Amino acid sequence: RKLPFACSTFSRVRDAMVKLYTFHMFNKKGEIVYYHEWSRPYPRNVNVHEETKTLFGLFFTMNQFAMKMDPMKGALGDNHFRAFRTNNYKFHFYETKTGLRLLLTTEPGCADLHEHLRVKIHQTLYVDGVLKRGSGKAGYAANAPFECDAFREGLLDWGKKLAHT
Repeated sequence: RKLPFACSTFSRVRDAMVKLYTFHMFNKKGEIVYYHEWSRPYPRNVNVHEETKTLFGLFFTMNQFAMKMDPMKGALGDNHFRAFRTNNYKFHFYETKTGLRLLLTTEPGCADLHEHLRVKIHQTLYVDGVLKRGSGKAGYAANAPFECDAFREGLLDWGKKLAHT
């Protein structure tokens, strides 16, 4: 199903409605930890396993490239790859110190959502919601695959709130 969402107010690139397509969360081994799909305009042309493997490889390669090309060699802090855009989509990336990698696919005109990935999705929904609150109930381990209704509902709610900012 297709759900429209507005861009973030962190950076106003344009005022048009933007669609969220997919969200992937990988651990440092490249294993999929969580996946959610809002919209996919065209059918997937590879199986899910191939798609996730390709996405992880892309993220890993682009991040390594960004670090190698850094003229300051990290003097101003980590130089992690944050996003790239094509004519058809935009990938937003966030990597934690533990190696958890969050990838969000949106329409190409969407504003930078790096801070949303870092604060809202990783810190609030995953760390506070899944790991801290869920550890006693479901036994969720850090960087391990999980299914959590509260996380999914929070992710959907986050997307809806973007439309109203």
